[in-house]
Amino acid sequence: AGAYRLRQIPGVGQRTVDQILSAARQLAEAAGETVAVHLDVDRPEPGTTALVAALHVLVQAGPEARRSVDEATALTGRLEPLLADARPAARRSGLLLAGRARRARAREAVAAIGTLLDEAERAGAPERFAQASVDL
Repeated sequence: AGAYRLRQIPGVGQRTVDQILSAARQLAEAAGETVAVHLDVDRPEPGTTALVAALHVLVQAGPEARRSVDEATALTGRLEPLLADARPAARRSGLLLAGRARRARAREAVAAIGTLLDEAERAGAPERFAQASVDL
């Protein structure tokens, strides 16, 4: 879960979210440093063949694919809270039933989403995401 979703849990504040994410990163790094895979080339198995094929795709995609994933993850993290705030604007009835403050927040979120997506488009994100999709 991302930081936004973790903050939605009752009783979980920013400090706890930071600690959870830091611990998760440390665990991922430790696992990456200690995991070893041994393949017996004399006795190939379907699982190992599939693993090698998947790893080959990742190697061919190169570091640019990882950067695209990181960029998409960051963009998602910025969009999630805005989309939650913009939800009443998805339907006319949503805006009608929302209070004045909620309508204002929804309109601001819609504008912020537009700005964020425009910035991402100007920075070439759609092309990088499409290329990563093709590469993978």
